[in-house]
Amino acid sequence: MSKKSKDSSMTRNEVHNESHQVPKDSKKTLRLLRDLQMKELQQRQRRTAAVRKGSKEERRLNKRLIELVRKEIPDLHEHVANIRQEYEANLEVARSFKLPEGLFHIKPQDIEPHPIQPTADGEFWWASTDFHSSRGIETAFLTDGLHFFGGINYDDDPLIHASTGAVAHFELHANRRPPSSSGRFASSPIVELFGQITGFTGYWHWLWAADDKWCKCWLHLKQTALQLVPHDFGVPGLHSVETPVVLASREEVKTLIEEENESRFKDAFLQGFIPMPPIEFGLANPNLSIWVQLEIRFDIQLEGWSQIWFSPERNPMGSVLLRHPQWRVQPL
Repeated sequence: MSKKSKDSSMTRNEVHNESHQVPKDSKKTLRLLRDLQMKELQQRQRRTAAVRKGSKEERRLNKRLIELVRKEIPDLHEHVANIRQEYEANLEVARSFKLPEGLFHIKPQDIEPHPIQPTADGEFWWASTDFHSSRGIETAFLTDGLHFFGGINYDDDPLIHASTGAVAHFELHANRRPPSSSGRFASSPIVELFGQITGFTGYWHWLWAADDKWCKCWLHLKQTALQLVPHDFGVPGLHSVETPVVLASREEVKTLIEEENESRFKDAFLQGFIPMPPIEFGLANPNLSIWVQLEIRFDIQLEGWSQIWFSPERNPMGSVLLRHPQWRVQPL
C-alpha cells in the first residue's frame, strides 16, 4: 500500500511492508517525525537560496557592462546567440548517445520478515519507506527497489534547489533483541545504490556569458536509532501518545558532482555497496522496539544554464536504484 502527498514543489510517497504489522499510533508518530524532517530540509534550502541572490547593485553593474560592450560590438548579441545554438546542438547530439545496457539483472528485494525464532535473531525488519522528489525528478518503488529517474533542465539566474531521496524505517522488537552485558548495541547497515547521475553546465565566458552555471549534487547518508515511548496522561477520554526518543544519530555527506562554469558533462557512478554511518546506543526503555531510520538523500543545486539527469529518459530504464537490505544489531 502506498500513500501520496504533494505541494507546489515536492512530491512525497510512502510504501508499507504488508508483511510487517505496525501499530497505528506508531505509524502516526513516525509520519509526524518525517513531516518535521522535511520542513527542516526545505528551510535549509530557502536559507541557501536567499544568500545566493546577490545585490541589486551587482546586477545593475553587470547589465551596464554588457550595454557598453554591445556598443563597441553592435552584432555581439548575434554572435553569442550563434555560440549558444552550437552548444545546444552539441548537447542534443551528446544526449542521443545510448550507452550499452549491462548484462546483469538485479533480482527482487527480499523484504519478507522471517518467522520469529526461539532465540533472538536481532534482525531489523523493514516496515516502510517514505520517499520524495521535486522539479522533474521522479520516483517509482518496484520489485527490485526504489528507482529515481528523469532530470532537470534549467536556464535562469536564481539558484534553485532540488531534493530526492528516501527514509526507510526498520523495527527490532524487544523479544527478538539479543542480550547485551553492557546494555548497549551497535548498528552498521549498508545500502545499495546502482546507476549513474549526469550533470551538465552550459557555455560560460568571462564577459558575454559570465552568469554562473552551477550543477552540484551531494549524497546525504544518515542513520538514526530511536524508540517510541508512550505517555499516558491519565485523563479519561484522552489517548496516550508516543514520543520519539533518539538513541543515536550520525550523518555523512559525499560530494558527487560539483561543477561551476565548466561547460561540460560530469558523471557520478554509483556501483552498489555503500556503508551507512555506524552508530552505538543504549536503550530508553528495554521493553520497547528499537526503530532505525535510514535516510538516503540527493541534494541538488542548479544555476544558469545547467542540467542534471538520473536516467537517460523519463522512465525507470537505466535509472538510479536504491535497495536497503535488512541487517542484525550487534550487542556490545
